[in-house]
Amino acid sequence: MSGSHDQWVSVKSGDLAAEIDPQGAQLSTLRDGFGRELLWEGDPAVWSGRAPLLFPIVGVLAGGAYRLNSHTYHLSRHGFARGRNFEVIDSSASAAAFRLTSDAASREIYPYRFELDVQFALQGPTLTVTATVRNAGDEPMPASFGYHPGFRWPLPYGRERASHFIEFEDDDTAPIRRLNADGPRSRTAACCSTMTSFETTSSSSMQSAAAPSPMAPPTDRGFE
Repeated sequence: MSGSHDQWVSVKSGDLAAEIDPQGAQLSTLRDGFGRELLWEGDPAVWSGRAPLLFPIVGVLAGGAYRLNSHTYHLSRHGFARGRNFEVIDSSASAAAFRLTSDAASREIYPYRFELDVQFALQGPTLTVTATVRNAGDEPMPASFGYHPGFRWPLPYGRERASHFIEFEDDDTAPIRRLNADGPRSRTAACCSTMTSFETTSSSSMQSAAAPSPMAPPTDRGFE
């Protein structure tokens, strides 16, 4: 899913240029200083996403629904943020910030008051994406947030696919709970999402260099 291209917000540094679609605050192009595209192009025959943000759930609910007190709510895979229009709250030549605020429609499927802010900032060969979720209500707000970027594979630097890898600055050992119809089944290390009662800030940096490092684009509809 994608909004109109003429609404996309452009940012750049001397080494990178990016465009962000306010629909879902989705990073939609990422090019190096020579104009070479680094991001997955969103081919709908494979996967129409490019780098969606996942909120307020990551993954899919059993039966597509959850119960809270006496009410049942329905949420689709990865939540609703990626299909909603974010407000552009700040923009400069090298950075832009977007905000999604809860409304009557969101509270029909996720009954909490929240603000989700996402900032994209370029400095030299580095793109930093910072997401902040604020609980604007008076009660604990369980939520998950995830990044889901897809990159070209191989990147346009003449390296073999097998030479690509992902490198994290720090070990990430946050647990993720896996559920089935009977409830919690196991706990494993999570690489890309958090689940807690917010307020929290999540930051991710991506760097462009002559030797490629990011991950490959998805090739399975399970990533939708």
